[in-house]
Amino acid sequence: MIHHALPDIMYFGSPQLISVLNGRVFLTSHIGIASLFIIDKQDLFPRRYSVDCNMSYRQWSCPNNLLSEPLKTANLLHNIVTFENTIFEGQSSGYIHFVDISNVKGRLSLFVTNDPDREVIYNGGEPLTIIKAIRHTIQWDVRFSPEEVRKYGVGTVEKRD
Repeated sequence: MIHHALPDIMYFGSPQLISVLNGRVFLTSHIGIASLFIIDKQDLFPRRYSVDCNMSYRQWSCPNNLLSEPLKTANLLHNIVTFENTIFEGQSSGYIHFVDISNVKGRLSLFVTNDPDREVIYNGGEPLTIIKAIRHTIQWDVRFSPEEVRKYGVGTVEKRD
C-alpha cells in the first residue's frame, strides 16, 4: 500500500463520541464516508426484529467531490428477502472524528474492499490522536436489494419475544 499518498488527517465516524481510539479502527480520507458510520445498524430495523444481514451504502461509490462534506442523507441496501417490499426510514446522530495518522501510516492496512481511497484499517495498540470531533445528524432509508442477495446470500430476520 502507498502510505505516503494518504492524507495526514483522516476521519472516523461513530454513533458515540470517542475519547480513546485504538485497536482495530476503520479510517477514511472522506468526511462523507465517515458520516455513514454514525448510523447505528441497530436503529435500521424495528427493535422487535433480530436481523443478520449484509449492508451496503449507495453513497460509498459517489465521486470524491461529493464526499468532501458530511452527507445529509444515506441510502442503505440489505439482503433480507422478508423485507423485500418494505422501506425503513429514520435519522441517526453521532460524531465524525478528525484523526491525525501522520505518525502511524506504516501501520495501516487495507480492508477487504482493497480500496485505500475509501477505507483503511489501523491495528495498533497506541491510541490515535483525535484532533476534534463534530456532531452530525444524517437522514437514512434502508431497502432490499437483489444485488446484495446475489453477492452475499439471503439475510435473516426473526421476531423477538
